Amino acid sequence: MNITVENIMTEIVVCAESDYSVQELMQIMDKENIHCIPVIDKKGHCIGVVSGADLMRWHKIRKRSNDVYAHEILSHPVITVSPEVSLQDAANLMVLNNIHHLVVLNKQELIGIVSVMDVLKHCNQEEGASKTRIIC
Repeated sequence: MNITVENIMTEIVVCAESDYSVQELMQIMDKENIHCIPVIDKKGHCIGVVSGADLMRWHKIRKRSNDVYAHEILSHPVITVSPEVSLQDAANLMVLNNIHHLVVLNKQELIGIVSVMDVLKHCNQEEGASKTRIIC
């Protein structure tokens, strides 16, 4: 079976608007136990992502968290994939771009997110089921 991004992506995605403060972003990430938040504009289009690494870079600036907003620290352009992309191609895209998350879009609509952890979980399940070495 050819595994695609759609098969392993997280479909319920916690998003933030561009005017959320860093403090709000940290609270959401902590509450939801997530490491990346897509940032959307007023039309619902993904304009960037804020990751734990982005928050660490902000921390070096040493500004108060209520004085810095998502649109100031987000990573962009957003690296996206369609749900039909193979797991192998998605993993290669993450490696080539040195990123841990891909936003999944279907005709510009955000429908999911796939992380390195999602890929590893899938590979681990496959390896355990088949007792053979799986190369993703």
